[in-house]
Amino acid sequence: MAYIDKELFKQDIKMRYCNNCARPNEIKCRACHIDDMLGEIEDAPTADVVEVVRCPNCTYCENMKCTNLKDSTGNPLDVAIFDYCSQGLRKDAKKSFSVDNSFGGLVDD
Repeated sequence: MAYIDKELFKQDIKMRYCNNCARPNEIKCRACHIDDMLGEIEDAPTADVVEVVRCPNCTYCENMKCTNLKDSTGNPLDVAIFDYCSQGLRKDAKKSFSVDNSFGGLVDD
């Protein structure tokens, strides 16, 4: 299953199909099948998804070991290239987050 960014998809459709329209006006758009399709995309149900941060791209990954998660002896866990977890934080993240223990999740700082 693949998830899309609806706004980027609609922009792409408009750029490919609407920019070359011979009559770019509101009346033409209301009669066009592309406008109907854009409406269907807008009305489509959305899924609650978050982009995955793979371990090599995570701030907690050092030399393919997760410094945030420990094994039973307290050592950092070995990770693989395609591994990920719910606590991953992208190395180039522009926002900072902290853990709110009362909420049990990440919150904006």
